Amino acid sequence: MVFDPNALLKKNKEKGENLVKSLNIANNKPKTTLGKVEKEDILNIVRLKGPITPNGIKKDIKVESYLISAILSELVNANILKITSVKKGTSIFYYLPSQKAKLESLISYLNEKDQKTVALLKEKKVIQDKPQELLIRVSVRKIKDYALPLNIRISENEVKLFWKYYLVSDEEAKDVIRNILKPIIKKVKPEEKIIETKIKDKPIEAVKEISKKVISEPIQEKTFKPIEKDEKINEHNIDEKLIGTKFYEELKESFSRKGIIIENAKQIRKNKDLDLIILVKTSLGKSRYYAKYKNKKRNNDADISNAIVIAQSKHLPAAYITTGEIAKKTRENINTLFHNVMIVERFE
Repeated sequence: MVFDPNALLKKNKEKGENLVKSLNIANNKPKTTLGKVEKEDILNIVRLKGPITPNGIKKDIKVESYLISAILSELVNANILKITSVKKGTSIFYYLPSQKAKLESLISYLNEKDQKTVALLKEKKVIQDKPQELLIRVSVRKIKDYALPLNIRISENEVKLFWKYYLVSDEEAKDVIRNILKPIIKKVKPEEKIIETKIKDKPIEAVKEISKKVISEPIQEKTFKPIEKDEKINEHNIDEKLIGTKFYEELKESFSRKGIIIENAKQIRKNKDLDLIILVKTSLGKSRYYAKYKNKKRNNDADISNAIVIAQSKHLPAAYITTGEIAKKTRENINTLFHNVMIVERFE
């Protein structure tokens, strides 16, 4: 076979042009692909099959899991996709806002106790928190996809917590809450004898007229107005499973020595995996982060991708804190795939 240098040059030129096109560098076009998979491909799968897990997407797109997770993370950050708190094993589900009603198909992935709480909430539409049994009060706080909290101001000094089923409209919820509160409102209505005490020097006819006016006064709409964000009651945000344990107390002390305050802590796996909201002290003040803490020797792409996705859903910067090390391949991807994440290795 005769060697043709011109043919070789032509072939290499074509390869170069194809590479440029695949990276969308030509004409300064924005990058729309990541590896061998396009965002549009993943988005189309979610449209057809959502809610869906990353593994479910991988069945249709044969690429590395971390590439799928990275694209999903971008779509969540852009508010194109939503994520669930309900999981299939350890995997969360991704869905479009228009697919919200389809979350009912995931109820079977909840444990039996939480399924019963969802059924109760769906039947009642709205429930008041305080009168419920302890198990229901704990459960309703876990089913975040299906139970939405409503803080309702009853009076100047009293706020009551209600939970509404996620598909119930605000107007419908307001009507149900009115019915729940009717007995309470009747109890606080002023009685005639109280009014008479205040105006005992006035004629009896005047007393009756004023009394009637006060007692029949309609409930003001502002009674049902949700409280403002800065009025919300702060609740204890440390998982009961962690409180008082040697593991958590030592971890909290270690964080404190490094100028880190734990604001919220949830145990995912005993002594191994925590979801945290932390305040990091800096020379410019305190910065709030979502932090994934893992007691793990080797940490990979999936670990960090998962942390980034959760942080984005909370609209917070991400931190990944581990007692071990980041895998070499993952370390190489940090600057290209994982942006705006604070990584701390060999944490003690």
